[in-house]
Amino acid sequence: MFSECANTNCSVGRSVSLNRELKRKHESRTRDVPNQRNSRRRGSGRKKRRPDLSKPIPNDVNGADFVSDPKKSLLSFLGYSRAANQSDSMRQDSLNFIINADPLIPSDKNKGYLLLFGPQNSVKRIRRIIHILEKQVGAQFWVRKNPVKHAKKIPALEKAERDIVWLKQILKDKIQ
Repeated sequence: MFSECANTNCSVGRSVSLNRELKRKHESRTRDVPNQRNSRRRGSGRKKRRPDLSKPIPNDVNGADFVSDPKKSLLSFLGYSRAANQSDSMRQDSLNFIINADPLIPSDKNKGYLLLFGPQNSVKRIRRIIHILEKQVGAQFWVRKNPVKHAKKIPALEKAERDIVWLKQILKDKIQ
């Protein structure tokens, strides 16, 4: 009887070997075909596409002053992010794209919001971007108030502050 349990002909032995085989098949499938969702997160070398500015900017891209619950700001729609994977040069490239973006075609509901940004490559647009970033940084006073509790948010806050300093330097160069 003992020899039967060690054998794969035994019901216990068959289920153990079947489980091992299924596990090996599952592992080989997951290794051969990478998960596309995870590969995008890891930075698979694909460049994030910029929005097509020949098409109207969607109405859900707006400011809180104009719409009670905007889904996205113009800065995030055009690719600016303070996320952990964004280096200073990547953020500055995004900000340069926003400063030089043309045309900012307004849709009916976000026209007022988009007109506040002014023409491309203008002092008005740079000032508006600085104003928005300063407003966002100021709204997160609670992070600085309790840095231990909100330690994960401090890097994004510091990145926004560096971007504001960088934009102010561009503004200063542009005015002179």
